[in-house]
Amino acid sequence: MSKSTPGPWKVATHYSDPNAYDIESEAGTKITRGYWGTAACADARLIAAAPDLYESLLALCRALAIDSRFEDVRKTQTEYLCALVKDGFDALSKAKADA
Repeated sequence: MSKSTPGPWKVATHYSDPNAYDIESEAGTKITRGYWGTAACADARLIAAAPDLYESLLALCRALAIDSRFEDVRKTQTEYLCALVKDGFDALSKAKADA
């Protein structure tokens, strides 16, 4: 699998079709095109936010994985946090082949 187009991405109405939108990088690289509809606006915003969401989740998982402040937290809370970190890393792996 190839690497994704670097973010940030944005949603823009297609230049010649007001019923369509493009997801594009700041450099103008077209990521995908869709058509406005019931869920299209929310889907487009989520797709455009993907690079930022990925980077934020990666930073959070890395911070929680090594943060020693959680040593004095009750065991069940620590296990819960560890499960969340694992889920976060699983989601990151699913999103990027090179994660």
